[in-house]
Amino acid sequence: STNPVKTNSVRAAFEQAFSGEKIEVQGFDVPSGISEQPWGDHETRSGALNRALAAAAAFQTAYGHEPEFAVGLEGGVIDDDLAAAHPAVPGLLPEVQCFAWMAVLRSDARPGLPKWGLSRTAT
Repeated sequence: STNPVKTNSVRAAFEQAFSGEKIEVQGFDVPSGISEQPWGDHETRSGALNRALAAAAAFQTAYGHEPEFAVGLEGGVIDDDLAAAHPAVPGLLPEVQCFAWMAVLRSDARPGLPKWGLSRTAT
């Protein structure tokens, strides 16, 4: 993304994870390959994965080499029918919850080590 809120969030997370290292973040406007408003974990996670792959490709095109890391962020929503899930609890109503998936692709991962990191926010 080129959204400063998102790029600054990624920068802050990497600065915390790699304390003392110089962190450069380059945003790219890349497609998610999913619907405009993703519903559910699967579609939202797919959008984050697709964006990380597309960001890595855009970086490769722009700079002629792979990035060390490529990050995809995707926000989504999900229906949660609390009354059906907990019928013994009175007063619960269905709700729509908002969340996001983050996918981090490490380009130089050695064989046998994780190439992807995935995480989901809470509502």
